[in-house]
Amino acid sequence: MPIPSSATAFGDGDIPTLLSDMGIAITINNVSGTGLLDEADEILVQDAERGEVVVLMTTLTVRTTDFPNAAIDQAVAIGSRNFTLRERLRIGDGGLSKFSLSRLSP
Repeated sequence: MPIPSSATAFGDGDIPTLLSDMGIAITINNVSGTGLLDEADEILVQDAERGEVVVLMTTLTVRTTDFPNAAIDQAVAIGSRNFTLRERLRIGDGGLSKFSLSRLSP
């Protein structure tokens, strides 16, 4: 059995430092911040009648408090690319959120 860690848990204030190492500049509905882009995330899609399938999806992980009002169908700009927010998922304790994105046609 693993020994419990005596280190303190990361808090909301620690997340920007963690994102600064690998994060990229993003804008969601005119609000700027930093996020982690994953263009090949695997998402499980389920159908009540036909089972399930794993599909590749573009996702963006952000600090939840940086984008508290991000909503479905809002514009997401990442560099020169534009997306639409499709789904908003809470990760773990809610300090981070993962957004599923749809790429807009150029």
